[in-house]
Amino acid sequence: MTAEDKRAVLKEYGIGIIGIGLVYMMLTTMRDFSVEIWNEIDIHWDKTVFSITEAVTGIVVLMAIGCLSLIRNNIKGFWGTQYIIALGLLLSGGSTLFFYIHLITPFWWMLLVGKGMFFNLYTYTSRAF
Repeated sequence: MTAEDKRAVLKEYGIGIIGIGLVYMMLTTMRDFSVEIWNEIDIHWDKTVFSITEAVTGIVVLMAIGCLSLIRNNIKGFWGTQYIIALGLLLSGGSTLFFYIHLITPFWWMLLVGKGMFFNLYTYTSRAF
């Protein structure tokens, strides 16, 4: 790829690439600090919570993204992707609000925020390429 080709790609897809990078950095940061988050919430938390939340999140996100591959119409696929991204944003934001006002437990908060963030990251990247 020549320097001119690289500039053309960045001009065309630069915003999307930066967006994917930012979402991925936020997801990585949250996962890196999740031990500290759990320590702040409850000093005696069960360490198996990671395997439980990650397994449940992985299965749900895999099923949702897999279902997108069944959509053959590009317009319907686009809107399906947008709905899953919106669901991810609602899960992350809504669960944080519910946790803040003490309507859900820390386990459910971390599970729902993780699902929401993974929905946003993997749905966006699965349809972008």
